Amino acid sequence: MDACSGPLILIRCKIIKLVMMLTVLALDPYKYLRIQVVEAFIRLNSEIAVQRFFRQGYRHHRVPDRRTIVRWVQFQKEHGKVENKKSSGRPRTVRMPENVNRVRAEMQPSPQRSARRHSLTMQISRRSLHRILKEDLKFHPYKLQVVRELRPIDRQMRITFCAQLQEMIAENNNILPNLLVSDEAHFHLTGFVNKQNIRYWSDTNPQLLHETPLHSPKVTVRCGVARFGIIGPYFFEDPKGRTVTVNSVRYLQMLNIFLVSELNRIGHLDT
Repeated sequence: MDACSGPLILIRCKIIKLVMMLTVLALDPYKYLRIQVVEAFIRLNSEIAVQRFFRQGYRHHRVPDRRTIVRWVQFQKEHGKVENKKSSGRPRTVRMPENVNRVRAEMQPSPQRSARRHSLTMQISRRSLHRILKEDLKFHPYKLQVVRELRPIDRQMRITFCAQLQEMIAENNNILPNLLVSDEAHFHLTGFVNKQNIRYWSDTNPQLLHETPLHSPKVTVRCGVARFGIIGPYFFEDPKGRTVTVNSVRYLQMLNIFLVSELNRIGHLDT
């Protein structure tokens, strides 16, 4: 009889195998990943499918190329194991445990500081620092999200508007064909946050936000889009061509003068 036959013995063997795999993962995570890749190739028989499996399960690790996958599988077939061959090159001198801990200690109090500045401070090359951050610490440079600042009253006004619009559409079928949707773009005259230059190094997403004020010096351009055509662009300027801020009076002037003339021009005013 097989040593692993019978329900209780089979469960015991599975538990032993699970403990062995967890031990391998704790002692050598990279070896565990190679085991997963080799087993996935045996199951899927496709390098591309293995890469897809690797991306889904280990998105913070570098995806092995097709040659690497074939080499790992061939090594397992020839030697019956997945350990790396003993390297004949020089040993690591930068990505040592003490340097990894030093990078972690430097990044935690100042995660928004650029990797270039950290590399200069710690006297570590940018390439080695990036490899420590990504491969050893599993950090990711999360982008800053710029969102519009909303007051508590704004949320309720949006909900009320949506409910009113739904009622109008239900009562009149001609609302949507004649609906003009407009939006505006702001070109700020003062400095603004360039989120492409800001990264927050961390192993988890901090959901970093930067709130911008609703009213700030800027050039405002408005444009409308409908089924019957495009209205605009319209620049909010004074008679001398100087930029002005948008208020209720100027907004009404835009509707009564510019919008009416544009609707007359395309022959859609009486619709």
